[in-house]
Amino acid sequence: PLQADAFALLTTHQALLAQLGFDLEPFGDRTVLIRAVPQIAVRASPQRVLADLIAELAEGGKATAAQTLLERLTITTACKTAIKAGDTLGRDQMAALMRDLAQTEDPFTCFHGRPTLITVPLAQLERWFLRH
Repeated sequence: PLQADAFALLTTHQALLAQLGFDLEPFGDRTVLIRAVPQIAVRASPQRVLADLIAELAEGGKATAAQTLLERLTITTACKTAIKAGDTLGRDQMAALMRDLAQTEDPFTCFHGRPTLITVPLAQLERWFLRH
């Protein structure tokens, strides 16, 4: 079972979470049945994603006019379910990742402002592969 405050947050914000693609149903004493998760969360643990969203909802009073709670939850979901350093990807997944990146509004930085692409001079590549 969930903590009482976490259960209250999920049930209070059930409609908002539905906009993100979560189909949640209160199920007994402080328990929630997860009927559906957004496509973006399929590869992650739904319980982990919901735990992160509960934490974000608990800080909901900090939403600014420039960034609504829904936007913050969307960013949190995307961030927590994203491909991370060290994840093993097949060629098709790598190609899809690059295609998807090229379709974004700003393909050069992530949500946190970190670069997604870097330039490596040919001379550096040659040094790495002992071609100097």
